[in-house]
Amino acid sequence: MKKLKSNGIPIFGNPSLVELKHRLDNWQSGPGWVVRRLHQKALPKWAGDIPPGVTLWLPNSSFTKRLMRTGKLVLITRTNEPPEGAIIVDKEPDISEEE
Repeated sequence: MKKLKSNGIPIFGNPSLVELKHRLDNWQSGPGWVVRRLHQKALPKWAGDIPPGVTLWLPNSSFTKRLMRTGKLVLITRTNEPPEGAIIVDKEPDISEEE
């Protein structure tokens, strides 16, 4: 946990050791992204199945930045902790296709 804090990676909930390791390996410092998918725009297959109209919290990571560059998600705010009711998407879908 010390290493996560020193790297500026948010710690919330009761994460397991495996989850903490995943955060350390994949998340970047800074607040997460609270987003919604735009209804009319389809996402690339590599993005996984993100339902439209649902509030998501994505950690600050290279995957999140890649998703945001698609222009198919709308940013609501940036925050260190997921808001109540938001779905946490903290792992890349296991999809080998690119677009």
